[in-house]
Amino acid sequence: MMVDIPRYCSAINEKGEDGYMLLEDLTWFSERYGKHVSEKKGYWSDGSTLSLDIRSLSWWIHDILCDRGTWDDGNKLTVWQCSMCLFDIMIKEGYTKTRSSIRFFFTFICGGGKCRDYRFI
Repeated sequence: MMVDIPRYCSAINEKGEDGYMLLEDLTWFSERYGKHVSEKKGYWSDGSTLSLDIRSLSWWIHDILCDRGTWDDGNKLTVWQCSMCLFDIMIKEGYTKTRSSIRFFFTFICGGGKCRDYRFI
């Protein structure tokens, strides 16, 4: 099944860091959790932290969730849930279970942002 990847471009943030900027609003629904995630045009992301960047919706959603620590409805989420969203998107995009699992593992161990403030699992 195809997943829409938003339009984005290379960008430098106000701290002088390289990354990417959304060129359009983004909305995604997690079938696993029954929750929405959205972000406005102009959101900046560093891409796939500590890994090669891939053309995927997964790291956009993961970064948005890590930055906020909440779903659109304000409910908090765990690091596990955040990484599972990345995994689910990658599988839907056609990445292998092995590659998706490796990205899940490293985002679960090394990522999480504000989700770490609440619960790990």
